[in-house]
Amino acid sequence: MGATITDNTFAFKGRVPITFGPARLDNQVYELPHRFPSDQMEQVHRLVVSKLRTDSTIDQSNRGALVPLVREFIDLQGLTYNMPDRIAFAEQVVDEIVGYGPLEPLLADERITDISVNGPNNVFIIHQGMWRKVDLTIRNDEHLRHIIQRLVSESGTGRRVDDSSPMVDTRLQDGSRVNVVLPPVSPFPTISLRKFPKNRMTAHDLLRLHSATPWMLEFLQDAVRARLNIVISGGTGSGKTTLLGIIAQSIPNYEKIITIEDPRELLLTQDIVVPLETRPPNMEGAGEITVMSLVRNALRQNPDRIIVGEVRDASAFYMLRAMNS
Repeated sequence: MGATITDNTFAFKGRVPITFGPARLDNQVYELPHRFPSDQMEQVHRLVVSKLRTDSTIDQSNRGALVPLVREFIDLQGLTYNMPDRIAFAEQVVDEIVGYGPLEPLLADERITDISVNGPNNVFIIHQGMWRKVDLTIRNDEHLRHIIQRLVSESGTGRRVDDSSPMVDTRLQDGSRVNVVLPPVSPFPTISLRKFPKNRMTAHDLLRLHSATPWMLEFLQDAVRARLNIVISGGTGSGKTTLLGIIAQSIPNYEKIITIEDPRELLLTQDIVVPLETRPPNMEGAGEITVMSLVRNALRQNPDRIIVGEVRDASAFYMLRAMNS
């Protein structure tokens, strides 16, 4: 079968042409719930926060308790909205107090897999497998930095991001991966968020999507059961962790597994699993725990299996050493 190359397009005769190079951004704008005027929301937000500071009996983490309080201040401000709009207005203000502000609808939508915030005026998502522009504006850099600080501080990983440490990788409580870059490394604050799916892919999903054949999966499962060393490689977002999680389910339940990740993503269902996670240095530059040190430590824990989530540096030497142990 012959092949032709024209400009940046490669095609076999009789086949659909494959175009190399970046795919174009889909101009279709993702529809978001109506956002209320920012000046009204800021005013009500300030009043509610002031009330919370003076009244310790109000549980700030309880959305159910905050919504009626916000609606009271909506009335006090003389905002004449109908009942559905008053409820929606209150929900958006509560998102600013206990959530991630205007990003909350994007985080709640299970159809969205990735969120990219490039400064306060440029928000994009991956929806139906394609990047799409979102008609969403964050008030200013200060507002965006506030959202970033909440994302990082509430992750529970002990990581930080500020002018002295302008880059961070962390995760949300649900496992979603977050990368943040601040000026001067980037000209504006950025967030790259890959959402953690509530329903993890299974071997059946790979077959349904024609991403694997039964023979391929059987081979990989046999390789795992035979205790062979396996390296999974691929580009960003190609599904390395997804495939790792699927084939790791073939590990017998009676074996001791140690996982080493930066940050933690794998959720294995076996009984004896020890998840280890790296840690960045503290403000004094001490206390860093690297993949390399965790691999060394794992060798002393008498594991049956060691799973290293990602290898980027000198830890590859210790991973190879572990493979030979």
